[in-house]
Amino acid sequence: MNNYRNRDSEVEHQISLYLDENFYNKIGATAIRHYDKDTQLKGTDVTLSFKDLINVSVDEKALSHYINKNIPTFAFELSFLNKGDVIEGWLTDESKVTEYYLLIWIQANKEWDITKDDITQIEAYLIPRKNILEYLKERGFDSNQLRNKATEIRTKCEDGAIEKNQHDGFYFYFTKERLVEKPINVIIKKSVLLSLSKYRFIN
Repeated sequence: MNNYRNRDSEVEHQISLYLDENFYNKIGATAIRHYDKDTQLKGTDVTLSFKDLINVSVDEKALSHYINKNIPTFAFELSFLNKGDVIEGWLTDESKVTEYYLLIWIQANKEWDITKDDITQIEAYLIPRKNILEYLKERGFDSNQLRNKATEIRTKCEDGAIEKNQHDGFYFYFTKERLVEKPINVIIKKSVLLSLSKYRFIN
C-alpha cells in the first residue's frame, strides 16, 4: 500500500509541474504554488488570480487513477480511515480554506507512473467549493447531513455504490475492500459539475 501512496505522491507532483509549466501561464493566470505541508493540508495547492478572481485558494484534484478514461463523474471525499480513526473528508472539513477546486481529467501517453512530459491534454473545471455544497444542500444533504450519511454508510458497511438511482446527478460510494483508507465519497456527475463550474478549460 505504501508503494501506491508513493506512486500517487509522485504522480501528483508531476501533474503540478505540468500545470505550472503548461497550463496556468497558457490561460493567462497567475498561480503561486504552496509547498509547505500546513498550507496544503488546509486545502490550498495554489493561490490563483485569473480574470475576475484575485488570490483565491485552489485545491487541485486530478483523476490520476483514471488517466485516459474520461470518466463522467468526480469523487468528493466525505471520510476515510487513518490508523483506524475516522477522519473527515476534504469536502465538508471546515478547517479547509479551499475556495475553488480545479478538477482535472487527464489524457497521457501512458496510464500509470506518468511524468509531466507524458501528459498530452487536460480537461479542467474551476468550480467554487460553495457551489458543490449548495448543490448537495438543495437536494437534502447539507454538511451535517453529509457527515451523518458517511457515518451511516460506514456503520452499515455497504461496499460500492449506494443510492445510485435515488438521486439525480449524484450518489455515494464506499471503497471498503480495495483501499486501506476505506474512503466514503459522494460521486457527482460531470455534467452537473460543468453546470456548477465558473470556468472550463481544454489544454
